[in-house]
Amino acid sequence: MGATFLPSVRQKISSNLLVVGATVLFAGVTAVLAHVHIPAVAGGAMVFGGIAWMAVMSSFKTSKTQIGFRQSTNFLQTAHV
Repeated sequence: MGATFLPSVRQKISSNLLVVGATVLFAGVTAVLAHVHIPAVAGGAMVFGGIAWMAVMSSFKTSKTQIGFRQSTNFLQTAHV
């Protein structure tokens, strides 16, 4: 479901704003899941959480391909030392 909306959203807003918005949405979903005990509401929240997760992960994949594989590999090697 998120994959159908993501290309049109990406054309309208920047990647940074998309990541910030998706992070805030995911935080809200996490708060809802912590407090709600109705399965239908929890399931609906998880749909929005999945959309937010896909938005963030696809943005990171896009940025990874833009900086290039070698730079991201070097970053990951130095970050995990």
